Amino acid sequence: MIKDWSGLIIIFLAILLLVIETSNRKLKAFLYVDSNTGKASPARFQVDARALLDNAKPDEFMLVSIDVNNFKYINDIYGYDAGNKVLKLLAEHIERLLPGEITLNARRTADNFVFISRTCNKERIFESLSDDQELKWYVKQLLGSDYDLTLSIGAYVIHQPTKNISVMLDYANIAKKTVKGKVGNPIAEYTPEMDRNMELKKKITIGMEAGLLHGEFVLCMQPKYSLSDESMSGAEVLVRWHHPEMGLLSPMMFIPLFEENGFIEKLDMYIFEATCQELQKWKRAGILNIPRISVNISRVTLGRKNIVKELIAIAERYNLETDSLEVEITEGTLERSTERIIKIINDLKSAGFYVSIDDFGSGYSSLSILKDMPADIIKIDKEFLSETFDSQKGKKIINSVIQMSKELNLEIVAEGIETKEQAESLKSMNCDVAQGYYFAKPMPLEAFKKLIKITRQ
Repeated sequence: MIKDWSGLIIIFLAILLLVIETSNRKLKAFLYVDSNTGKASPARFQVDARALLDNAKPDEFMLVSIDVNNFKYINDIYGYDAGNKVLKLLAEHIERLLPGEITLNARRTADNFVFISRTCNKERIFESLSDDQELKWYVKQLLGSDYDLTLSIGAYVIHQPTKNISVMLDYANIAKKTVKGKVGNPIAEYTPEMDRNMELKKKITIGMEAGLLHGEFVLCMQPKYSLSDESMSGAEVLVRWHHPEMGLLSPMMFIPLFEENGFIEKLDMYIFEATCQELQKWKRAGILNIPRISVNISRVTLGRKNIVKELIAIAERYNLETDSLEVEITEGTLERSTERIIKIINDLKSAGFYVSIDDFGSGYSSLSILKDMPADIIKIDKEFLSETFDSQKGKKIINSVIQMSKELNLEIVAEGIETKEQAESLKSMNCDVAQGYYFAKPMPLEAFKKLIKITRQ
């Protein structure tokens, strides 16, 4: 009888060991493999990266971190199933794009992928990733729309292979954050200077909510002038931040960061409402002939579900005619979800708002794209003008842009005009409006109000 029990115990233990071993294998697979993409999990990446780098030479390898820009938008608009398919496609595509180059490839978070490769082919890898038209085509086919997928990419050349893997990942991510929101698939390589910039970003991020609450973000106006008679034809609302520690901050110090972290939505809506509130005060004070005022709305804020209804409601709250306001959309916005942007522009115009395309010439848009955009105004980018004005060939390019825009019935505004020569040259090309330091610098609201009284009453 005892022998029989002993046999059963042995069989039971054998089965138990088999179950435990099977469970361990499943647990290991669960922990080490990303279920959606089939690539390594964060835990597996840490283990394999450490094993690889323990025997590596300084600068032999680099770590690359890739984010899908605005991935939340894909989930919200096309659904989570489509989002998962995009991630799987990207994971497989990276290896197809760089055959034999990738030593480790893993998905770390929702839309973040990392891989390690040898640095000897760094330039080729960067070139392939930054100009990846094939991926864009695949995603458009997958989603069945014209959605233009873009990536943000950061790289860290591993100078000290013994360094903690998490620190290396931080370096690559710091580099990646410096190119968030830029056009195309930008790539940045980590440098120590980026650490100092990150400290500045932390200080800005920590203070942004309190800054909005305490009225630290203040509006100013930069007038626009008709080139035909140099009369004021409008003004653009700009924002400055009176930071309690860092003093007066220009928009370039915080707007790109806010677009990255999403705070730009709150700031955009605050600026739009504050502008409407100010215009109502001026009207009640008897100030007449206020020119059309333009307000920038970022591509992030345009992603809000009911953005047009929100803007209409704010204008109505302050008893303003919508045709007294102009919504400025940056050129970079046109490169993503063109169909949706066209609908938003049409809705804005149907509501009575004017719509302008800001920073034209700063990215990759062309008049062939603009012909499908029902906008009213093109604002030629300051940098584009300054780079092309120095040569006859450049001036011909500007003239062509102006003439072709005229054929599309678009009003032309030239930004960043700083000299009389520039103003006269643009006038000879039949440019409609100019904005820049030659005519007027951005000024406080009170100064602009006085200017209206002097020039338009």
